[in-house]
Amino acid sequence: LRGGSVIAEIFTPAEQLAEVKAAPLSEVKVMGCCAQVTKEASVRPTKVQAALVDKAPEVEQSDAGAVEQQVEAAARSKSRKNTRVERNRVARERAEKEEQERLQAEAAEAAKRAEEERLAQEAARLREEERLAREEEAQRLAREAEQKADEERLAREAEELRRKAEEERLAREAALRAEEERLEAEARAIAEKERAEREAARKKEEMEREAEERAIMEDEDATSHEATLAWQREEEEAAVEDAARRVHDARLAREAQKKFAASQGRPVQADQVAALKITIIGASGLRVGDSVSESGPYCICRIPSRPSTEVKTQVHKDKLNPVWGHTYDISDYAVGDPLELLIRDSSDELILGRVLLQGHRFYPNGLEADLDLAGSARAAIGTLKIQVEVPSQAAVEQPCRGPAGGRMGAGRKLEMPSSPKRMEHETPEEFEKRRMAEMVEAAKRKAEEKAKALKEQMDREEAKRKAEQVLTLHVRVPNASGIVYKIRCKAGALLNEAAGAVIRKAALAVRPELFLDGKELDPARTLLDLGIQSGAEILAKSFSAVLTSSRDRTAKVWNAQTGVCELSLTGHTDAVNTASYSPDCKLIITASDDKTAKLWSVDKGECLATFAGHRGSVLSAVFSDDCHRVLTMSDDGTTKIWGIKHGCCERTLRHGCPVLSASFTDNGKGIKTVGQDGTVKLWNAKSGVCERTLLGQTQVNYLAGASFAVDGKSFVSPGGEHCAKIFNMESGRCEKELLGHEDIVLAASFAPKA
Repeated sequence: LRGGSVIAEIFTPAEQLAEVKAAPLSEVKVMGCCAQVTKEASVRPTKVQAALVDKAPEVEQSDAGAVEQQVEAAARSKSRKNTRVERNRVARERAEKEEQERLQAEAAEAAKRAEEERLAQEAARLREEERLAREEEAQRLAREAEQKADEERLAREAEELRRKAEEERLAREAALRAEEERLEAEARAIAEKERAEREAARKKEEMEREAEERAIMEDEDATSHEATLAWQREEEEAAVEDAARRVHDARLAREAQKKFAASQGRPVQADQVAALKITIIGASGLRVGDSVSESGPYCICRIPSRPSTEVKTQVHKDKLNPVWGHTYDISDYAVGDPLELLIRDSSDELILGRVLLQGHRFYPNGLEADLDLAGSARAAIGTLKIQVEVPSQAAVEQPCRGPAGGRMGAGRKLEMPSSPKRMEHETPEEFEKRRMAEMVEAAKRKAEEKAKALKEQMDREEAKRKAEQVLTLHVRVPNASGIVYKIRCKAGALLNEAAGAVIRKAALAVRPELFLDGKELDPARTLLDLGIQSGAEILAKSFSAVLTSSRDRTAKVWNAQTGVCELSLTGHTDAVNTASYSPDCKLIITASDDKTAKLWSVDKGECLATFAGHRGSVLSAVFSDDCHRVLTMSDDGTTKIWGIKHGCCERTLRHGCPVLSASFTDNGKGIKTVGQDGTVKLWNAKSGVCERTLLGQTQVNYLAGASFAVDGKSFVSPGGEHCAKIFNMESGRCEKELLGHEDIVLAASFAPKA
C-alpha cells in the first residue's frame, strides 16, 4: 500500500481491492477482511490471482510514477503470492489433513460407536442366550429333580409295598403258625376228649350193666305225672283187692280145716302169732326226679293183708341216700305173712321204689340185708336197708302161710281162684314172679335199645369228630417242576374241596384229577370215606382249560381234554361279550352288555366284585401283568382302570369312540387303546393323560379271533354257534365241541400258563 508497507495479505475480488485502496488506513478492518478474504481465497484462489493480474495495468495507469515500485511491488507481490500460495497450499493441506483427521476421527468415532453398538448387541444376545441357557438348565434341573422325586417316591412306594408284602408274609406265616398251633391244640383237645369220652363210655357201660341186673323200668309211654299216679292207684287198688281176696280165701281155708279136724275128732290148732321188731335203716341210689326242693322221700312198712299195720317214717331231706333209722314192733304178726315196703316222694306221693319181703326170708331167724327196689318210671333203681328181729321165744316149727297170710300146711299149696289179671291156675307168687320177669325183660329191652341208641350216638359223634379232623396232604403236580404243595382239608370234606385247594395253591385253570397210589379218586366222596390219612401224597393231573362267553348271560370253564364243563359263571343280566383269565390263573374277568364287568374266583366260581360305572355295554376287560388292576373297554367311548383290591375306578380314559381293545404296556406305566374308528392312543396310566395319537389305522367293527393253546397244538374258535370248537393245528379237524350254552358263543380262549 502507500508507503510500501504491507498491512495485510488480502485475497479479494477487484471491487473490494479498489475500495481498500480508496479507504483510509484507519478504516481498513484488516482482521475481518482477512478472515473473509482468506475464507474466500481458500475457496477460489485462482480467481483472486487472476483479479490481481488483471488489475495490475490499471495500477500502472493510475500511478505512472510508481511503476518501478509497482513492479517491485509486483515482484514482491508475486513473491508474497508464491509465499501465500505456498502457505495456502500448506494451509489447505493442513486443513485437508485436519478435515481428513476429523473425518477419520468421525469415522473412527462412528466405527467405535458402531462397534460399541455391535458389542452391545452381541452382549445383549449373549445375555439373552445365557438367560435362555439358564432357564433351560433350570427347567432341566427341575425335570431332573421331579424325575428324581418321582423315582424316590416310586422307590419309597416300592419299599413300602415290599415292606407291606413282607409284613403280610410274616403275618401269614404267623397266622399259619398260630393256625398250626391251634390245630395241634385242637388235636390234643380232641384226643383228650376222645380219651375222656371213652372213659365215660366205659363207666357208663359199667353203670348200665349194673343197672340192667337190678333195673325194673316202667312203661315210658306213661310220661305224664297224672298217668303215673293213675297207674300207681290202679296197682294199689289191685293189690288191695288181691289182699282182700287172699284174706277171704285164707279164712275160708282155715274154716274148712277146722271143720275137717272136728269131723276127724282131732283138736283144732289155733293160729300162731309172733312178735317182730322192724328197723328201717335207710335207702341209697334213689332219684326223686323233678320234684320241688322242699320234698323228700319217706318209707312205708305194712302187711298187705292188714292195712292197720302200716307205719310211716319221717320225711328225709336227702333225696338220694336218706337215712331214717326208724324202729317199730309188730306184736301180732301172723307167721307166713309178707312185709311190703314202699318209698314215696312227699311232694306228689309218687312211689320211688317198692319191695315185697316174703315171710320165710325173715322168720324165724330174722334178717338184715339191702333189698333191691323196683321203681316206677321216674324212679332210679336203688336199695333199701332193713333189719327184722324175731324174739327168741317164737316157735320154730310153724305152718307155712301163703302170701295172703293163710295157713297152708307143710308142703301144701293153697289153690287160689282165678283172677282177671292172672292166668288160670297161677298163684300170686307166680303171677308176681311173671310180672316181675316181664318188667325185667322190658327193662332189659329198653336198656338194650338205649345202649344201641347210645352206641349209635357215640358212633355219630366219633364220625363227626373224625370228619372235623384237619388233614395235611402233600399234592404233587407233574408239570409244575416237581413242586409239592401242602394243603389242609377236613377229613369230612369232599374230594372236590381238596381239588379246589389244589387249584388255589398250584394256580391251575381247571379242576385236576387226583390219584392216590396210582388209583383215581372219586371227587364225590369224602376224604374219610376214601381212607386218606394225614401226610398222604396225592398226584394231581392238570388239564388245559377253555373259557367261553355267550349271549345266554353266562361264561363257562371247560376241560379242553374231556370237553366237560367244570364251572359255570352266572350273575350277569345280559350277554357276556368276553371272559379272560388273570396271568396267574387265579381270577376271571367277564364283560357284559349289562354295563358291568365281574370278577370271579377260579376255584369256586364265586363273584368277588362287580365293576359298575360305564354308560354303555362293556365290550372287553383285561388284567394287568401284576394282577392288581383291570381295564374295561366300553362302547360309551371310555376305558376305565379298576383296582382289584378296593374295587374302585382309578382313572377314566376318554377315547372318543367305542373302544374295542386296550392293554397295559410291558412296564405297566402306559396303556394302549384301539377305537372303532381305527385310532390308537397311548395313555399315561398314572395321570390318565393321552400322550400320543396314531392315525391312519384301518377302521374295525369287531375284534375276535381264534385263541391258541399254550403248546401250540390246537386252537379254539367261537364259531358263531351255540358251542365253541377246538381244532387240531396239524390236521385242521375239529377235535372237541364244547356244548352247553343256550345261545350264540361270542368269545372263546385258552387259559394262559400260570
